[in-house]
Amino acid sequence: MHPDNVQNFFRTLIKDAIDHRQKNNIVRPDYIQHLLDVRTGTLQSEEPTELTCDDITAQALDFFYGGFYSTTNLMVFCIYELAVNPLVQQRLRREIDETFMENDGMINYNTLIRMKYFDTVISETLRKWPTTWLDRKSRKPIVIAPEKDGEKNIELESGSICWIPAFAIHRDPKYWPDPEKFNPERFSEENRSKIKSHTFLSFGAGGRNCI
Repeated sequence: MHPDNVQNFFRTLIKDAIDHRQKNNIVRPDYIQHLLDVRTGTLQSEEPTELTCDDITAQALDFFYGGFYSTTNLMVFCIYELAVNPLVQQRLRREIDETFMENDGMINYNTLIRMKYFDTVISETLRKWPTTWLDRKSRKPIVIAPEKDGEKNIELESGSICWIPAFAIHRDPKYWPDPEKFNPERFSEENRSKIKSHTFLSFGAGGRNCI
């Protein structure tokens, strides 16, 4: 399905990453670690699963291609918001410049995850501009009770496809005050806990949300 040179590139990349982590006892909260945990059975209630390096490479390729479109959209909308919100842009630039200075001009995984304001900017971009669709398939008949008097039940047959309007939920003033405003502070450490569950759906929600 993919050219041999592409498969070989990813196979070598994944193998080197796995070897480096195992040799140096490195554990990170990312997709490769999740697959390694599946292979060793270290996830809660999981039995060890026979996953070869090729299996993990295939999953990584699927993850890469699946995230290409959404990541591109995220970058475009983030650049737009930074352009029309110069104060946010200036604060983010200061954080990036400080991080560069503290790490001799290098940015790696460990320094990236310490950039707190950068994380809030990305999250707020995803709130205001969800980059992909969100759907689910009903595996059994479900009846959703109405919230208000006089409304009817919503009945879903097994196999029904449901589209969740993330864009509308993300801009609902009932959940997000002044929703049209680009405000990264919504996702600061102080405010993140105030976000109502299942109202930020850029990565889905629940046990089968996006990895």
